[in-house]
Order: sequence, then C-alpha cells, then structure tokens
Amino acid sequence: PNTKPALPFPFNLRVLMFGWKTLFLSSAPLPVGSQGQSPAWLRGQYLGNVMGHCAECHTPRGMFGQMQKDRWLQGGTLSLFTAPGITAEALAARGWTREGMAQFLQTGFSAHGSAFDEMHEVIANSTRYLTAEDMTALSTFLLGDNPPAPQPLPAAAPPDSGTGNSAGNGAGNGAGTLDAARGHYMALCASCHGSEGLGRSLTMPPLKGNSTVRQADARNLVLAILVGLPKHPATQQGPTPLPGMPGFMQELTDGEVAALANYTRTALGGQPADVTAAQVADLRSAAGKSGHKAAP
Repeated sequence: PNTKPALPFPFNLRVLMFGWKTLFLSSAPLPVGSQGQSPAWLRGQYLGNVMGHCAECHTPRGMFGQMQKDRWLQGGTLSLFTAPGITAEALAARGWTREGMAQFLQTGFSAHGSAFDEMHEVIANSTRYLTAEDMTALSTFLLGDNPPAPQPLPAAAPPDSGTGNSAGNGAGNGAGTLDAARGHYMALCASCHGSEGLGRSLTMPPLKGNSTVRQADARNLVLAILVGLPKHPATQQGPTPLPGMPGFMQELTDGEVAALANYTRTALGGQPADVTAAQVADLRSAAGKSGHKAAP
C-alpha cells in the first residue's frame, strides 16, 4: 500500500505546487547528454528521460529544487553520495563503453566499478529487469550513436601533483605522505582489491581505472573510505553479489583518509593528489549528520 504523505501543514497542500509549476514545468522536450537518431537511441531516450528519469539524481538542482536543465546529467548531490555526471563526454572521460554500461545496468558490476548507494537500488529494483534490447537502447542513449572514444587511464600522477594537504597538521602531501598512505592501502585495501588495485573478477571491483577513483571530485571515494559500502546479497537475475566494504571512520584520522584517497587517486586513477584533511573533516561531519556510521 502507498504511504500517506508525512509533510507538515502547509507543505502537504498540493495547491502550493501551482506556483512552482508555473516557474519550472515546461512542455519543451527534455535535454539529452548525447547525440543520436537511431531507433535504439530514441528508445533509450524514452527509457532514460521518461521511464527511468536518470536526471532526477544525475542533474544538479537550483535553490528551489528545480533541475538545472542547462547542466543536464552533469552530476548532482541529493543525499550523502554524489550521482556523477553521465553525459557521453563525462562517461568517456572515465573510460566507459556501451558494452560496459550495459553490463553495469544489468548486474551492478563491470570493469569500471560497482554500483552503490541509490544506484544499487536502481539496478536491483529496475534496470536488471530490462530486456536485452532495452539494455542496449539505454546504453546507446547514454553514450550516443557514435560514442566518444573512452579515454585510457592516465599515467599515475606524480606525488606533488596536488595543491591540497593531506596531513592532519596541515603539512604538504608530498611523496613521503603518499608513501605512508601506500602502507595504509596495503594494510586495509590490498587483501580485497589487490596490491595493484586489479580487484577480483565479479566479486571485488577493481580500483585501478575505477570510475569513482577517476572522478575529478573525490567526494564519493572519501566517503567510501569513511563509511564503507553495504553488502549486496545475490538476487535472481542479479545484480552481482558483493561482500561489502568496511568503513574506516574510527581507524583513520582526517589526514590519513586524505592521504589514502590521494594515493588511490594518483596511483590507480591518474588524478591529482588534491584531497585535504579539511575536506575529509567536512565529509566526516556530513556523514555523521546524515546518520551514516562506518559499515562493519
């Protein structure tokens, strides 16, 4: 049964939506994040924009909660984790292919990484039930009829490639700090993800080239280190069961988390070491306010 609205008066009065709709509701076609005209792309446009409403999470919002249509599918944050940009260019920049996207939408797991947070619910409750044709159509719509070439993993960034600091006392994030962070990686991460970050086929996502590790914004990576990721049980037709990941909020200081994130970004994602202890502290506070605790 549907649940009754729990909004307090006067926000429970739907008539108040009239003003919002006057400002923001439009009959104009919704924007797209790729280009195409093939039957598969058009079918995927219907699935992604209408039935799947991908933009609800993956598009930033304005101060009144409206989706910013000029930044369609460029990424948004509604809860703790960020839904990353999924325009064709943004996906290609993180190495995605149409084949990898189709596998991800079906199983929640691919060479590009694994689904977590709300995206796992989307796959578990929705996209895994798509037909093979619709899975191809949605992947075609996201990346386009002529997908941009997936960008290869950049070479490991040099230790001094970032401007932020990762040490708790404000010291710089030089080679010594990242060397210490590798020690944390080997102690906390390597037993599952491998010493070189290659993961395990269909059971443990790789970190080398991982879409989250390759994001310019390190928010999701830092949060994964802090609060971990839940265990995903096996279900009929998928998604792929994953053992979950413990959070290290209690074990690591803000500086150590920043250093570990910077090591992962530079060594396995070709990104700069620009995560700071202050940024980690802010995300630790946000996780606490949202009720997230470190996963066991």
